[in-house]
Amino acid sequence: LEEALLAGGFKKSECDPSLFLLQEKDEILMLLGEQRSFMVVYVDDILIFSPSSDLVKEVMLKLQDKFKYKTLGDVNYYLGLHIERDVEKR
Repeated sequence: LEEALLAGGFKKSECDPSLFLLQEKDEILMLLGEQRSFMVVYVDDILIFSPSSDLVKEVMLKLQDKFKYKTLGDVNYYLGLHIERDVEKR
């Protein structure tokens, strides 16, 4: 997985070896001119998050070419952490 992520443009975090970062230029959504996508990997659990749902879909399509996986939808708990999204404040 690590090899595929690095080949796909992700960079491994120096602080946490389970965190991978993808940074892409985007002229439509301007967040200092860049969009970021984050992926956390723990054994066989992967959490992908980004301010751009299109970027998340793009990452998932790239993974689909190399791995068989199951999408479980929006996250509520991950490694014992309760996660809530406030779509209204987005």
